[in-house]
Amino acid sequence: MGGRSVLRQYWVNQLLDNPRVDLRQAEAALDHRLSGTHLAVEGWLHGTTATVDPAAVFDRLTSLLYTVLHARGRPLLVHTDEADARIWLAVRPGCPVDPDTVAAELGDAALPVRVALDIVRPGLDGFRRSTRAAARAKTLALSAGAGTPKVVAFTRVAPVALLADEPRELADFVFDTLGDLAVNDRRRELLRETLRVFLATNRSYAATADRLVVHRNTVHYRVQRAVDHYHLDLDANAFDLHFALTICRWHGSKVLRRK
Repeated sequence: MGGRSVLRQYWVNQLLDNPRVDLRQAEAALDHRLSGTHLAVEGWLHGTTATVDPAAVFDRLTSLLYTVLHARGRPLLVHTDEADARIWLAVRPGCPVDPDTVAAELGDAALPVRVALDIVRPGLDGFRRSTRAAARAKTLALSAGAGTPKVVAFTRVAPVALLADEPRELADFVFDTLGDLAVNDRRRELLRETLRVFLATNRSYAATADRLVVHRNTVHYRVQRAVDHYHLDLDANAFDLHFALTICRWHGSKVLRRK
């Protein structure tokens, strides 16, 4: 990282960790106001990046997010290493942050990045909370591996992200809830993911088929197979089932049993 990025990283660390940080000095050094409402974003390179200029990619990402979210003032971009960056945007209070819209824009722009973000939060406390939440979402996205979405919103994964530091307890809960469906193989992965989406769509076979891009009959077969073969009760245990399946979706082999 260049000297300017190192200086920015120093002041960001002061804002995050020092309760007596000089706000005026920090704002001057970062050229970023801290009195408004903030959105923190984590970005990292993804895919084939051997010929990519990381600085140019993150500059484009910042501009794209600035436009999509109708940001105000000067954005703050800090490179944490060659393949990762943090971005803060000043946005209006209550600004909706739709990860699906952001993902679509990233796809249209063909940017080789993944993004984790939070919701809009006010003031210095909001700057800190949004930064921590985006970092949690990034950690979870990296844990999920190649199948992670282009954009991960903390609000959509908060319960699982907040428990990321307790892998043994998560694994125990998953096995207690799912039994042998929590074994790590491709066949059971398909059953778990189909059942997770089925529960998330209020048990709609049609919506599940649309989301997974499979035939409705395939959804019906997988759901029935999971329920009958692994003795699951969708009525008595729906919340725990969906939570356990969501944990599997994001933590994968870290919480699954070996075959």
